[in-house]
Amino acid sequence: DVGNKEALSRRFFLIFQYEPPAGKRSSGESYADIYGMIQTAVQNAKTYFMQCGNAIVQPEDEDAFTAEVLYMFFNRSSCVNEPFQSRVERVVVDTMQAKGKIIGLDAVPHIRPANFIAPRGIDFSHYNFVVMDGMYYSVMHIRRNGFPHTVRGGWMSSLINAGEGVDIDVHLRRENRGKTLDKVAQRIRLNRTKLRGMQDTSTDYEELTGSIQSGYYIKSANNNEDLFYMSVFITISARTYEELLWRRGQMTDLLKSMDMYINECNFQQEAALRSVMPFLCIDPNIEKKAQRNILTSGAASTYMFTSFEMSDDSGVLLGINRHNNSLCVVDLFNTRVNKNANVTLLGTSGAGKTFTLQCVGGRLRQQGKRVIYIIPKKGHEFRPRCEQLGGLYLRMSPSSPDCPNIMAIRRKSLDTYAGLKGLASRDDSVLADKISRLIIWYSLQKRDLSDEDRNYLDTSLVECYRRYGITFDNTSVLNEDGRFCEMPVLADWYDVLQSSADTKHLAVVLARYVTGSASAMGSRNEID
Repeated sequence: DVGNKEALSRRFFLIFQYEPPAGKRSSGESYADIYGMIQTAVQNAKTYFMQCGNAIVQPEDEDAFTAEVLYMFFNRSSCVNEPFQSRVERVVVDTMQAKGKIIGLDAVPHIRPANFIAPRGIDFSHYNFVVMDGMYYSVMHIRRNGFPHTVRGGWMSSLINAGEGVDIDVHLRRENRGKTLDKVAQRIRLNRTKLRGMQDTSTDYEELTGSIQSGYYIKSANNNEDLFYMSVFITISARTYEELLWRRGQMTDLLKSMDMYINECNFQQEAALRSVMPFLCIDPNIEKKAQRNILTSGAASTYMFTSFEMSDDSGVLLGINRHNNSLCVVDLFNTRVNKNANVTLLGTSGAGKTFTLQCVGGRLRQQGKRVIYIIPKKGHEFRPRCEQLGGLYLRMSPSSPDCPNIMAIRRKSLDTYAGLKGLASRDDSVLADKISRLIIWYSLQKRDLSDEDRNYLDTSLVECYRRYGITFDNTSVLNEDGRFCEMPVLADWYDVLQSSADTKHLAVVLARYVTGSASAMGSRNEID
């Protein structure tokens, strides 16, 4: 629901056209040679994009992928309810029935590819828009003199992130370097001749001066850079004519704020639509009005993959990216992207930190993952959600019966790394480890324990576990059925300390957990 109403989805397509080598005609090349050169260009582009941190999606079947892209281009409204495969099956069934063929017995007759991708109706009768598949389209282009003298790097991202219903097409056509230098030098000489016979008050004086400066700039940089002719087309789409006009006005204002000016392709919408189709067939009349000459550095400034997106296939939806309106779907456990699964949530009081944590936990639970919350404060806010999902809500408090038995041994082996890596497990004593941890816990209750007191505590714990048949042999922890045997509680340890005059002063610390207000923590609670 969020994806349909608020999020902005983007797909980028790079389309390459075959360029014949210098000195050769395209007619002299075979199809295999042309295909090989285009594939080389594609592989080079992939390599450079990988170096920039961009991954290229590689389809399994390129023909099917291309057909589906064309189908979605011409049927932007219908493709939502009828996927491409459903369209193919319907066209095949209709063709078989029209030709009197029996499905499953007769061979499928030849069907023109256009029947699979053609839109359900197209209307060119209006001067300022086109209706295709029930959607309204209007094509505009940035004027050849509508660009500012300089642009910032990544300026194209403002157009890419403009919003839903805005498609950007950038056409780059490379010119021959040798011919370019000759034309530039000729144009400089011609403009200087015009400038000599012109007064500085003339309206064309500044334009000629700028043209001469640009010519010298191209000559000085052309040794290392190529010259391109760039055309930028903007396609506005909407479901209603009023919405189309509103989006077109908003886009015009955005470009004006960037010191860019556009032309609407009035009475040329059909030619403009053909120009933005993914076939690299720009109408010459429109290209003449839209093309702007730039160098390689200027072409690089159109790099549009500058807005970072966090979208993992197996992630959890967190919300909308405020910078580009994309869905923020994060998989914290994806080590290929994240160094670790740690995350920090910051926000003012009431901003939704607790709610976000509950959403993340609930969605991880839907993925079949085990979720454990440890909440020092405000744990009660998680209780309704925990019980709705069938979870276990434990409240660690002196008055709560949920406190687990602190003296229970719950691990079969200390060597947890062996279980993870499939190594041979070690037989380190689990009782020795438990006694060490209990003495540390006791030292938190009574500070500055002497070495003599620590020895008394160690001896008392060994005796306490011995009364339950538990020794330093790990097999004594388990019953014959493989389950853990009954474990002592703090009251048993308290009785052992009380039984000797040398340790009676140590039993005072445990009195609170045996007969005092925290007696719930000293009971034998078996929690799953």
